[in-house]
Amino acid sequence: MTKIHFRSYIHKKIILFPQRIDKDIAEDDPVRLLDALVDNLMLDNVYKLYKPSGRKPYHPQMMLKVILYAYMNNIYSCRRIESLLKRDIHFIYLAGYEQPDFITINRFRNRVRKEINNIFTQVVLVLAAKGLISLDIEYIDGTKIESKANKYTFVWKRTVEKNRAKLQEQIRTLLLQVDDVIAQDNAAKREGVEFTAALLDEISEELNKSLESLPEPKTKEEKQAVRTKKRQTKPGYNLQIATENQFITDFALYANRTDTLTLPSFLESFKSRYHRYAKTVVADSGYGSEENYLFIDVHNMEAYVKYNYFHKEQRPRYTPNPFSPASLYYNKEQDFYVCPMGQHMKRIGMKRSLTSNGFVTYSVRYQAERCDGCPLRGSCFKARGNKIIEVNHQLQHYKQKARELLTSEEGIKHRGRRYIEPEAVFGQTKYNKAYKRFRHFGKDKVNMDFAFFAIAFNIGKMCRKTNLKELKAVMELLLGTFRCSIQVYIGYLKPYKSFYMKLAA
Repeated sequence: MTKIHFRSYIHKKIILFPQRIDKDIAEDDPVRLLDALVDNLMLDNVYKLYKPSGRKPYHPQMMLKVILYAYMNNIYSCRRIESLLKRDIHFIYLAGYEQPDFITINRFRNRVRKEINNIFTQVVLVLAAKGLISLDIEYIDGTKIESKANKYTFVWKRTVEKNRAKLQEQIRTLLLQVDDVIAQDNAAKREGVEFTAALLDEISEELNKSLESLPEPKTKEEKQAVRTKKRQTKPGYNLQIATENQFITDFALYANRTDTLTLPSFLESFKSRYHRYAKTVVADSGYGSEENYLFIDVHNMEAYVKYNYFHKEQRPRYTPNPFSPASLYYNKEQDFYVCPMGQHMKRIGMKRSLTSNGFVTYSVRYQAERCDGCPLRGSCFKARGNKIIEVNHQLQHYKQKARELLTSEEGIKHRGRRYIEPEAVFGQTKYNKAYKRFRHFGKDKVNMDFAFFAIAFNIGKMCRKTNLKELKAVMELLLGTFRCSIQVYIGYLKPYKSFYMKLAA
């Protein structure tokens, strides 16, 4: 019988001269791009966060690489990262055999929570230097992401606090639909129990459990009712992002649930990062308001921002309401409207309104001279007296301008592109990357966590678009030829001037 010879197997053998850690890592592996990129980031402000005395800390570059690589691979747990530092060759390579524990990893994230935004900006500027993005356009959208925060910290917390009595009544109504909570509800009515924040927490939990046990809704109305109930029990943040070529170029977190109120401050956030506004802004109808259009107009941006009913107007069978102010003839010189029966509607005054964001709007009021006996009165309006309309001329002007831009050839292109920009990023974030819930308490820590995610997201996408040769070209660009093009960016990137000049030296 022929003897079988196996390769030598001594799993506890001692190697006098260790091999390279990265021997088994492919040359075009994303971990190499991450390693090279972080090595060339400006981390001076991060180094200042450490004290010169005491025990030597782990190197910030190493910690940053390890955490970013974890986020690139859908790993957000510090305990999981600690485990991989002992068994995964990629993590071992980045850490150089260092093995910080989960507490140290978490402390590092908290330590850099104010500086991680600057690191995110630097990475975006690298993408711009490579030509992957231009920073001239913002595709903007928002989404709600649940938070680990207390159950009473809703996205619409101010509304809840303002309308506590209505909320209590809604909760009582909802409790009547849950068999196992009826007793608690009746007891509350008999004993006159006050609904406190703690009690609201418990009721929220009970309501969530009861919603899970309810039969599957069949009709459209039943599905809408279930969605409404679920929204009342979910805390979270309104996450706004700007994208270009599906790279995240900016992000911000808001406590209000309405996208309309976030646009001006979000555009300012872009300017604070890159020291200029984007030339073009593309957003859906959730952002179409007078305040937003005015802000965009004042700062000379081209706005492809939809308004309410824009989609409805584009339908082939759409027929405008002949009695709405937008359908009536307006004589601008003499400032009057003409109703469908040919009667002049003269100006009678102004109306001043204040939005929830503190923005003041003005509407002009026009009244018909005589509506008695008009054959169209029943279709036009049913109130007593003569018909009065209110027209916000400023808003009408902005809507007309937006309509012309949106229906132009360039506007159609941007509208089609918007669906594969921020919405695609949200899809990848929540489903491919499994980032569906914030895992920290406090807005500053939530912002820090998403900054890590956004950096890792951009680097991961950069890896998929960059092979090894292009990677070398990127680093050559940063270290060599970038000195030629740095002057183009230096005008609005003054805070990073020393960083780029250091790279170009």
